[in-house]
Amino acid sequence: MLPFEQAHTIRVYDGLIALGHDDPDLLAAGLLHDVGKARYPLNPWERVFAVAVRKLLPAKYKQWGRGEPKGLRVGIVVAARHAEWGAQMAAEAGANERLVRLIRNHDTELSKITEPERRLIEALQTVDTVS
Repeated sequence: MLPFEQAHTIRVYDGLIALGHDDPDLLAAGLLHDVGKARYPLNPWERVFAVAVRKLLPAKYKQWGRGEPKGLRVGIVVAARHAEWGAQMAAEAGANERLVRLIRNHDTELSKITEPERRLIEALQTVDTVS
């Protein structure tokens, strides 16, 4: 991961601690939730483009996010698929199933998450958004 991405994950971890969370899998997910982005390091403009498309053209974001990470769409694909890639990487490294699910779902709409992990995902998303 790039240095600013590493700093972000530490801020997420610290934010979870500050809110009183002590679940080991949640804290590990705070550190690892964006590790999938390491597969395709992006330029700043690629990140900005992905954020803009996600906000302004959500249907295109979903469509383009399923493609291959190349050309103008690379940032969109990385943003859309990094959670799944990170979950795969964590699983391959020996992470437990719960941690893998937290990483995979950290960017999933909360209405699609069931308890008890919904509370953990909600905490992770809350801190991730402000970090």
